[in-house]
Amino acid sequence: WNTSEVVAPNIPISEEKKEVSESIEFALKAAPKDVKVDEEAPDAILDLEFIYGYRCSDVRNNLRYTKMGKVVYHTASVGIVYSPQEAKQQYFFEHRADVSCLAVHPGLVYVATGDAGASPFIFVWDTGSMELSLIHIS
Repeated sequence: WNTSEVVAPNIPISEEKKEVSESIEFALKAAPKDVKVDEEAPDAILDLEFIYGYRCSDVRNNLRYTKMGKVVYHTASVGIVYSPQEAKQQYFFEHRADVSCLAVHPGLVYVATGDAGASPFIFVWDTGSMELSLIHIS
């Protein structure tokens, strides 16, 4: 699946962009008058090194082992596969809302994660390659 071609109904992406734009506009107006504000984005690229955190306050049974002995879990809208041997993480970024459930196939390779969005998604993905295998849109 090419996930960039999957279009979710009722996901107001333009509304998200509008909110970000309004937030930037507000911040620029709130800046002190004697401070020069550069309105252009910096020429920089951020690299994600590690995600700290684990969602446990309102979900259960959402941390499992994979066939390769790695740990799969989620926090915020990200599925995470952690290798304790290497102390490294791999990420599944397809969700647009907080992930609220996780289930692992008995073969311990595929995982299904579901989110709590207005039009919830359920993704089935490979914990080795981090590739999407199946998508379900409610």
